Amino acid sequence: MRRRVLLAAGVMVVALLLAAVTASAPFSAAISGMPADIPATGDTWKYNVTSSGTTGNATLNVTGTADIKAGVNETEEYHCYNYTTIMETISSTINMTVIVHTYYSMDGNVTAMHVHIETKTPTATGIMEGWYHFNDTWKMFDFPLEKGKTWSKNLSAYFIGWTNSSGTNVTYDWNNATSINYTVTGEVINVTEVNTGAGTFECWLVNLTNPVPSVGSYSLMWYNPEVKNVVYREDYTGATLTTTWNLTSYSVSYPIHEMIQTLTLFTLWNMQQQQQQTNMMIMAGVGVAVAAVVVGVAVYYLRRR
Repeated sequence: MRRRVLLAAGVMVVALLLAAVTASAPFSAAISGMPADIPATGDTWKYNVTSSGTTGNATLNVTGTADIKAGVNETEEYHCYNYTTIMETISSTINMTVIVHTYYSMDGNVTAMHVHIETKTPTATGIMEGWYHFNDTWKMFDFPLEKGKTWSKNLSAYFIGWTNSSGTNVTYDWNNATSINYTVTGEVINVTEVNTGAGTFECWLVNLTNPVPSVGSYSLMWYNPEVKNVVYREDYTGATLTTTWNLTSYSVSYPIHEMIQTLTLFTLWNMQQQQQQTNMMIMAGVGVAVAAVVVGVAVYYLRRR
């Protein structure tokens, strides 16, 4: 029973962390709901986190790409973006460190996650480390976003790894792993503004439901296109607010947009060079024509003499 509770708790923590992760985002300040750029290595977001009496910080960044095996029995292969979330919270009774690597396929689907969760209390330490694999890939946001849009996916999650609770170590592989069934349901509520530590942003407000068995949970997420991520989030269990994420700073780039700018500048420069060459050819032609006229006039006058 204790092992099942630990696994369910692990899934719940991961589900809450996932809401901060997105694969791509619209670029335009006018929220169109359409992805307009891809993740870029080095994109970074930092949050203040409060959770059930604890406070702390979380950093999310795109660390690069990787080829991974995922799915049931890890039979599928994907080329993915690796989003890494590191969260640390502390209170007078518990310290928690959570590290989650979320792997997104090139088309924006969650394929698998690697987690490390460590909790420390005055009397015990608990550790959980391993992979979450799913029976299918799924989307955190279903672009294009528009008011009233909904999406849903029934999932089975399998934990492959190990846990240690109060010195008791348990290993899980495909021979003894049991599925944890839950549903991801999203709904776009409206477009609204939200104040954060990093400023005021116009956002899509999205309600994402990630129920763990026997636990009803959902997240309200304020997603901003230019930031390429969630800027504020509230996590609920039932009607109780359990966790808030408040963006304090971010640093992102827009590879496709920047490439288009570079290509545009290069095209303009190339056109300018071609125009200069054309002008030089015209001037050379004019010069030759003038020289021919001068020579012709000179010959004419010489003959008259």
